[in-house]
Amino acid sequence: MCPVDFHGIFQLDERRRDAVIALGIFLIESDLQHKDCVVPYLLRLLKGLPKVYWVEESTARKGRGALPVAETFSFCLVTLLSDVAYR
Repeated sequence: MCPVDFHGIFQLDERRRDAVIALGIFLIESDLQHKDCVVPYLLRLLKGLPKVYWVEESTARKGRGALPVAETFSFCLVTLLSDVAYR
């Protein structure tokens, strides 16, 4: 369910964003099991963030002062990678 790049562009809807975060949490909680294939994927995703096509399902959140989806996801991804680097 994690996104794959299509010509260098990732498409991230809510479900795919959740899958990436779950993958990162699995990596940390499993003491970096499968790090050889997961870390390069997460780094490719991080490098591709400027070209991501963001799919936002809920328009109700926009008017309530919530942070943008791109900002929230980017923060979570960088935090996960920082935790991986620390270990």
